[in-house]
Amino acid sequence: VNMSSGAVLENSVLNNLKKFGQINYYQRRNGIEIDFIIDKKIAIEVKNQGNRFYYEKTMKVAADLELSEVYIVSQKYCSDEGIILGRFINKKSQIK
Repeated sequence: VNMSSGAVLENSVLNNLKKFGQINYYQRRNGIEIDFIIDKKIAIEVKNQGNRFYYEKTMKVAADLELSEVYIVSQKYCSDEGIILGRFINKKSQIK
């Protein structure tokens, strides 16, 4: 099976997030989505190259859903607020 690097990253993030609570997926009819919602509180969006644009976009959807926190998990390094480097997602201190 040939999987994209994005699909592999999303699967890895999902496997690491399972220990933090119930995981849901959200998608609007227009295609806007949040990859993972933890316990109806925390939004996690997975991107190959996360940045401030994706963070703000996800924040808008999360606000509509009354979620308290937003994080972007990025395959590539980005120093912007709310961005977590993918290889560190298993550290519980990153996700409250």
